[in-house]
Amino acid sequence: MKSKQEVKRELDLLKSSISNYSQFDDLSLDVVDCICNSLEIERCSIWRLDESEDFMRCELVLEVNKGVLREPTIVRQIDYPIYFKHLLMGKPIVASNARKNEATAEFKSVYLVPNNIYSLLDVPIFKGNKIQGIICCEQCETIKQWQPEEQDFVKEVAELITPFF
Repeated sequence: MKSKQEVKRELDLLKSSISNYSQFDDLSLDVVDCICNSLEIERCSIWRLDESEDFMRCELVLEVNKGVLREPTIVRQIDYPIYFKHLLMGKPIVASNARKNEATAEFKSVYLVPNNIYSLLDVPIFKGNKIQGIICCEQCETIKQWQPEEQDFVKEVAELITPFF
């Protein structure tokens, strides 16, 4: 992770420019770019949880080496019940070893291994008390121990984008 001063500067810049955004698409790209740069990770995505809480839809993925991907990916609760159980608790899913973590291991063969992902940090986006989506931070190639200040940073970004959900 960058220094606290650098991260604070990036967060302040995002905060100061948030009123300039009229569309979620423009904001979401800057958000995932800010997170990748600040946490020094390879991938970040934003997912929207359906009102029924039966599935999530990927809105946007930024992969630093490949650019923006708008994958029409849907993750269904029926296919990943353990993950959804943890997600719907409303707390971040902190999976430094995502391939072995109880909450994320269901994704090992279909998502983690094919994308060379070792660590996940999924932070809920709330509107009121209801989860609207998540910011998913992904570390490829190596295991990343997610630090409390990294988790706090992504929580703060999630709060910033809530009005756009």
